[in-house]
Amino acid sequence: MIHMRIIRKRSLALLTLLISSSLIFSIQNNNLDIKALPKYAIEWKPIEVITTDSTEDSHDATIAVDNLGNAHVAWMDNTVLLASGSDKDIFYKRWDKTSDTWTETELISTGSIDISGDPSIAVDDQGNVYIAWEDESDDFLSSDVDKDIFFRKWDKSTDIWSTTVLVSTENTASSASNNPSLDVDSEGNIHIAWWDSTDFLGTDADEDIFYKRWNVSLGSWTSTEVLSSESTGDSIYPSIVVDTQGDAHLTWSEFSDNYLGSGLDGDVVYRSWRKENESWLAAELVTAGSSADSSYPNLATDNGQLIDIVWYEQTSDLSSGIDMDIFYKQFNTVTKTWITTELVSTESTEDSAYPTVDVDGFGNFHVAWTDWTNYLECGTDTDIFYKSRNATSGSWSTTEIVSTESTGISDSSSISVNNDGLTYIVWRDYTDYQGSGTDTDIFFSGTYVPASDTSKSPFVFLFCVLAMVGLASLVVIKNKR
Repeated sequence: MIHMRIIRKRSLALLTLLISSSLIFSIQNNNLDIKALPKYAIEWKPIEVITTDSTEDSHDATIAVDNLGNAHVAWMDNTVLLASGSDKDIFYKRWDKTSDTWTETELISTGSIDISGDPSIAVDDQGNVYIAWEDESDDFLSSDVDKDIFFRKWDKSTDIWSTTVLVSTENTASSASNNPSLDVDSEGNIHIAWWDSTDFLGTDADEDIFYKRWNVSLGSWTSTEVLSSESTGDSIYPSIVVDTQGDAHLTWSEFSDNYLGSGLDGDVVYRSWRKENESWLAAELVTAGSSADSSYPNLATDNGQLIDIVWYEQTSDLSSGIDMDIFYKQFNTVTKTWITTELVSTESTEDSAYPTVDVDGFGNFHVAWTDWTNYLECGTDTDIFYKSRNATSGSWSTTEIVSTESTGISDSSSISVNNDGLTYIVWRDYTDYQGSGTDTDIFFSGTYVPASDTSKSPFVFLFCVLAMVGLASLVVIKNKR
């Protein structure tokens, strides 16, 4: 009888060890659906000041993270730095994940003699960096005296920046090109959208969404296309992303009356470009049913099947109150259906605005925004809030405050997430933090480990405990014998 008990105990111990080891192996090799596991609490890195060389105001920060987890940041700065002159210029800095250090500041808008602003940044699978910005320099690269869109690329293999390229070549002297948004596909094809007041292709003098693409095979830019040609009002604030299939997805704010049945309020519009036939599909109205102005949309996608779009709107829909709030909608490109609009800023009791978004390799959606709410006693100044949406359950995390060390205004955030879920956020801050001075600076924070990193998951911890119990049981049994 004693012998049989020992055999049963040994069998149970071996079974415990086998199950634990199998579960750990499955998780570490991505055989188990990580998305279905509850996400552990996010641990944010200590806030850092990026603009350590700046002595004047820094604005318009934008961030992109590469596949290795390195962060690339561009911004506009008033500081006379690196022979930039007294005008506002575009600067760049890179954070190395391995060494946890920042590179030296680099001047991007080297040929500019006037205001350079609103940079947009992207990074490809090889780690090359792409930056577009607007510039008010007169006759810079034959750009006339208007504001135009310019572009540069950093080649990782050579550590060299390309010469500056004028993108908005069809722009006229009496108009302006504004607010570029760019992304790049896995082959190096570059997609850029911006809003422009040029009367091009019969678009009249209202603001329209212009688009251009760098064809890497031909080594040239395509002709400019007007994507809001049916609009009779202003079309502004474009946001463009390219999915893993090479298709492009675009959203913008539309202020035409009754555009696609939108009514008299401002609305959010979506269009997509298909790589297989190099053509744009018809525009779709995202904010159908809304009676208030919907502004500043931003979108993200991973494989192109699901398109995630956010915007801010001052409406009482979804019991959001009469303040401005962040709203979310998702489009399925396969079924051609939209989900019902969701309220993101559920904990906010004051205005929420200017959302910035990205999606990780598991389809989880991440959003940051500027909020005026005194949430968790963060103060009555504006702060940067963060939230994520689980791709499997469709549920939202609780709101987190990113700008925890700020005692002044925090706004104008930009977010980027890599495939593993490493999340990085930059923003403008008025706080004199770490000796940054009383000017506005660019602050940075991010998560220590991605949501998919199971090394700190409570499940893996539990499995490890079970494994140790199994081993201990075997040892005890052996000693009893």
